[in-house]
Amino acid sequence: MKAAALCWFTRLPPLSIDCFDTLVEKFGMQFATSGPHHLTSIDLVNIRQEKGESLRLFMESFGKVALSIHNLSP
Repeated sequence: MKAAALCWFTRLPPLSIDCFDTLVEKFGMQFATSGPHHLTSIDLVNIRQEKGESLRLFMESFGKVALSIHNLSP
């Protein structure tokens, strides 16, 4: 993320930032979709075991996702 932000910042047109509020606004518009994604139970349905992936590794990945879901009903 740091590299992407620096790349974006260095490509801004000269004199396009007149104050900090303008920088915050432009940064927010550029990186609004980069925020954390909140997982739901639907995300568990979409997890697939990759070809060649052991069942143990798959279950570990599945478990990590399941633990990160807030208020997941058993």
